[in-house]
Amino acid sequence: MKIKKLFVIVGSVLLVAISGVLLVGCSMPSYDAFTLNGWEYIALNNLGKSADEVDITKLKVSDFINLSGISNDTYLYKGGNKSENNSGWYATFIDNFDITYSENSGLNPDIWATSRHDIRHKSNKKSHPEYANYWCSEMVSVKDGKAVVRAAYDGNHTCPVCTANGYTKGRFTGGFETRAEVKNDNGGFDSNILWGQAFGYYETSIKFPDKDGMWSAFWLQGNEMRETGFDGIDGTEIDVYESAFRKNNKKVSRMGHALLWDGYGDSAKVSGHIGKLEQNLYDGNFHTFSLLWTPDCYIFFIDRICYLGNKCWRCLQSSRIFKIYK
Repeated sequence: MKIKKLFVIVGSVLLVAISGVLLVGCSMPSYDAFTLNGWEYIALNNLGKSADEVDITKLKVSDFINLSGISNDTYLYKGGNKSENNSGWYATFIDNFDITYSENSGLNPDIWATSRHDIRHKSNKKSHPEYANYWCSEMVSVKDGKAVVRAAYDGNHTCPVCTANGYTKGRFTGGFETRAEVKNDNGGFDSNILWGQAFGYYETSIKFPDKDGMWSAFWLQGNEMRETGFDGIDGTEIDVYESAFRKNNKKVSRMGHALLWDGYGDSAKVSGHIGKLEQNLYDGNFHTFSLLWTPDCYIFFIDRICYLGNKCWRCLQSSRIFKIYK
């Protein structure tokens, strides 16, 4: 898997932010619930049009927010004056992976941390311990302006850290996030948040390998997501996309989006959607996955389009009780 850009605006990873609550402070008209569920009004308000004038089945990112005038250069907002565009949006974090660092698998160590060397899943067959899955930072690299995450079976894995732990044969992959896991005195791990943001626009461009068995994700999660009893107010895992499948038997690409809170296992709560797509995600090209997250709703996009129906997913949140609107 190759990642070309990450972009975030307060809004490539692309992260974007907005100053004020311009997108979520509007009142909603009483549209028929079957046609409009509320979140579409953000786009209609931004466009200054009615539902009869817009194809709400394929709303674009640009229908919701204005990203014009925001530089695409690698950037990290560290406080002070903001370079806002004429709609109040400004970049908080853009990484084009155009700098290769001598440490940390080539990633910027001030922002990124690779997944720790560890076992991800033990083999469920005692006769085949080599079926186990492991994390290894050597499976992550930066090359030609892209972050590359490899996944492969290795019968003679020579990473010094993995070897010291006895991880020499199995399925190896890696990952990276803006959270470093630091070993504590109790033998467990504490999370050190390197960078974080609530609300805004989040985007990344991904090229998927055309191979069965691959599983990747672009997601957000706070440290308190595993706490129970607060209905996700203290933290929710937001899967902008997650794919544990390639194509169904009709050769149609599918993609999943989800919200998870109150931890995992018996206490876990989840609201999610898996939809069939019009485009082929495994065509050898980069595809864009993004999220517009406001205090009122989550809106998910693929290739900067939110398809009404079974293609993409929107979700309104009210007191952290989530309902899918399709």
